Amino acid sequence: MAETGPCGPCSEIHFDRGAELSEGPECIPDHSETCPRWLEFWNLVFMQFDRAGDGTLTPLPFKSVDTGMGLERTTAILQGVESNYQTDLFAPIIDRLAAHLGHRPEQVEAERFSYQVVADHSRAMTFLIGEGVKPSNEGAGYVLRRIMRRAVRHLRLMGIREPVLAETCGAVIDLMGAAYPTLADERERILDEVQAEEAKFARTLEAGTGEISGEEAFRLHDTFGFPIDLTVEIAAERSVRVDRAGFEAAMAEQRERSRRSVASALPLDSAVELELEKLESAFVGYPNQTRLDDAVVSGIFPLADERNAVILDRTPFYAEGGGQIGDQGRLMGPHGRFAVEDTQRRGNAIVHVGRVIDGKIKVSDTVEAHVNERRRAAAARNHTATHLLHRALRDVLGEQAKQAGSWVGPEGLRFDFPAAKASSRDELRQVERIVNAQIRRNAAVIPTQMSLSEAQELGADMFFGDKYLPESVRVVRVDSFSMELCGGTHVAATGQIGSFRITGESSIGAGLRRIEAVTGEGAEELVASQLETLRATAALLGAPEDEVPTRVETLLSRVRTAERGARSAPEAAVRLDVAATLAAAQEADGTKVMVERFAEADADALRLLADDLRAATGRFLVVAAGAGNGPALMVAASRDLVGEGFDAVPIVRQVAPLIGGGGGGRAELAQAGGKNLAGLDEALREAGRLALEALANLETA
Repeated sequence: MAETGPCGPCSEIHFDRGAELSEGPECIPDHSETCPRWLEFWNLVFMQFDRAGDGTLTPLPFKSVDTGMGLERTTAILQGVESNYQTDLFAPIIDRLAAHLGHRPEQVEAERFSYQVVADHSRAMTFLIGEGVKPSNEGAGYVLRRIMRRAVRHLRLMGIREPVLAETCGAVIDLMGAAYPTLADERERILDEVQAEEAKFARTLEAGTGEISGEEAFRLHDTFGFPIDLTVEIAAERSVRVDRAGFEAAMAEQRERSRRSVASALPLDSAVELELEKLESAFVGYPNQTRLDDAVVSGIFPLADERNAVILDRTPFYAEGGGQIGDQGRLMGPHGRFAVEDTQRRGNAIVHVGRVIDGKIKVSDTVEAHVNERRRAAAARNHTATHLLHRALRDVLGEQAKQAGSWVGPEGLRFDFPAAKASSRDELRQVERIVNAQIRRNAAVIPTQMSLSEAQELGADMFFGDKYLPESVRVVRVDSFSMELCGGTHVAATGQIGSFRITGESSIGAGLRRIEAVTGEGAEELVASQLETLRATAALLGAPEDEVPTRVETLLSRVRTAERGARSAPEAAVRLDVAATLAAAQEADGTKVMVERFAEADADALRLLADDLRAATGRFLVVAAGAGNGPALMVAASRDLVGEGFDAVPIVRQVAPLIGGGGGGRAELAQAGGKNLAGLDEALREAGRLALEALANLETA
């Protein structure tokens, strides 16, 4: 097995394919990896010992047999074929690919290895995407991205440049959909994501690489999701060297930044970390216990930021986890008091982070542990509301809207989920109505400990990539509406949440959306604030509250008419030709991109160009400059790009000094003006570069 841990002697079961496949006296079962006669298809490890780092073997208290049988190899034996890829698990996928490409059997055989890679990887990516994994540069998403891009790589080796993976993944769904109905149900989403990722990788390949430094290789990996092994392979074909050492150094630096970021929440030195490993705490804060009178201090450690970490044998303080932040409160000892500012977990120890505010706290003291009840109750309201929101989103948007991240605190909640586009206001209102209906039902919230298999049989929601102990998981059920695996704190009944209001929905990356919401007092204060704003606006307009939108629309129409009249004469002289501008546009993944200088245009003419483009076309990005009345620069984008995260303002502000001025505006349109006409061309080039980089980041995030 591994170098340390459970181990024991093993046996291997081989299948004899026939003496005619023997390649000589060295062709024995133990050489099955090189001898075609023998096929190892089963392995048995008799677990007897625990191996320590120094090689010491300690007998295990419970002995077992770890058995692993290769499904595909057993299928090959039963079906009488020579390869896994000739079984009915893979042959239909390979046949579909060959038919799609128009390859004859001899061509398939000549490219056999690449065909096998594409078939195998198509099956893997189909199931991963079906489980809700999305291509990314981290975790399971990175594994998926590498699988997909390796498949594309082998298609390129066969000379295939057009998109193909949707065809092979479709074959997987046709083959496996009856046994795994989720694949058939999610067919459209799976194939859409496959096509999108394949197209992105194709653009990266076509862009070329040149001589690749370690920093460039790391950027290909980190920004564009380009695996280093593919970078090395492709570069080698073109006799280009890759600075692998520089890449590894950049990766190490990133890991160190990540480590520092995680450690900043609990800045411990290595010696303290070792001491913490010896301690453990029992959490006694369920269902919502906030006080314990006889906790014993088992450890106190100084932190690098001048705070202290206190460990108790038992504690009602909830340690940050599952998206919920850690508790705050007080520890009251016989000789002093300790303010708990945060609660974290290290190994089996629950760490109370804070400062001594009076006297002293020492090991073996019996202390009273008091959690901030108001803060805990607010976090519990928001955590239960997060479960209701999750179920409501999936009911409204579809089962693919699974949780991809969350944050739960006393002030509110955030919930991240995969989605190709922004949710409409009607959809968000429907989600709100569903959640508030569940709150009014005052349904019981019931946490239950059970085995993982029992939770799976009940259909509890669990999340790909999360680790669960098979012997015991905590299932939080809201009547018949919601059921999730969760270790957080919750209200006893949904009515205790009070009310629920969504405060925002936004993009946090390609294919990922975030909803922010408040509950209880926060929801009440939000509604009160919005009503007061409405009343104040109605008073300014001298209109009833229900007529405010109509009155504002009328006023805006008058303002636009007045503005057009005020600049109608100069517009006639410098109105820019939107048709000619569009004709010269470049296409980038469905986005029309224009970077151009107009000699006679002023700021008003550039702004009018953006308005005309918005009316004349769909997805666009324009960077324009003019010198009609001093240097002027504009960056504008269609609103769907803004919805995905594009922001013109920082681009304009960054380049404005080049023309000796400043800039600002809105995410969809920002402008800069200045006095240095000589710097206009450089400003246009730099703004174009930054805008294209922002667009690329949207497409490859």
